[in-house]
Amino acid sequence: MDSRRRLLSSALIATTFVLGMGKSGEARELGIPPSLPPGHSLGFPVGTPLPPGVYATLGSDYITGDVIDDDGNEIDQSVEDLVFFARVGWVPGFELFGGQYSFGFEVPYINREIDRGPGFPNPFQAGTVNDRSAFGRITVQPIRLSWDLGGGRFVSSGLGVKIPHADFDVTDSVQISGDFWTIIPDIAFTWMTPSWETTLHANYMYNTENSTTDYKSGSELSVNFTALRKLENNWAVGPLAYYQAQISGDENNGTSYNVPFTNIPQEFDKYKNYGVGIGVRKQIGPMLINFNVTQSLYARNEVENTLFGLRLTLPLGGPPPGGPPPN
Repeated sequence: MDSRRRLLSSALIATTFVLGMGKSGEARELGIPPSLPPGHSLGFPVGTPLPPGVYATLGSDYITGDVIDDDGNEIDQSVEDLVFFARVGWVPGFELFGGQYSFGFEVPYINREIDRGPGFPNPFQAGTVNDRSAFGRITVQPIRLSWDLGGGRFVSSGLGVKIPHADFDVTDSVQISGDFWTIIPDIAFTWMTPSWETTLHANYMYNTENSTTDYKSGSELSVNFTALRKLENNWAVGPLAYYQAQISGDENNGTSYNVPFTNIPQEFDKYKNYGVGIGVRKQIGPMLINFNVTQSLYARNEVENTLFGLRLTLPLGGPPPGGPPPN
């Protein structure tokens, strides 16, 4: 693996957490998107260790689709998001518990448009088109550790936190994020060969209670799979797949949206979404370019979406990347 390949496999891990916004449905607290969008880490060798240095990633997602109810029917609501985000990752160059330590944070900005047709169940919002632009919740990952297992195999684990901000308004017709914290432990495994790069990445998302509405959204699970075939001239291309679901029911501990339930798990609110896609990656000098297209194949209480994602990653300084050892 030459130096450019080592940079490719190392710097991209700085984008482990992609924007924790992006899709809207009736699962979780009403109108609140998933804590992480399905497929958020596709295309990246999340398990590999980082060389010492500072890395920056600029990204954009275009997401569009229709909301599907628990019976698999459209509810006459479409969602269109244009998302921009910036991420900075820092690897100070020391180890903890035998693993390479890294830190990162991410700031997203979202423009969301929701079109509720005449068949939308809520008569007060039916037949309206509403849009809103605002910053989403900041993601901080105070710790990530990556281990080299030998033979081109790597594993990493981290802890991320999504921090609420003051833009939440329960009366707004378009929500960008909720007024609650999300704790996100994760684990990833990457296997690199001279021809292929395969990654399996799982995240568990625990949501605290919304301090404005006293509503607690259930926990969520996401699993992302990437398999990229390495080609000549620093190109890589291959299939992508994701699975994401809510694994525990919501709890309404107040009077959120005038729903008359108290401390009752609302099992009907659970969502599920899985899909497939294709990823393309190219290195031009020190810059790494990722482009993903994914399509939801199954959605319940969620948006059956199409996503186009672009990522640009650059090293900002520090020692030259060392990266994983040759396979």
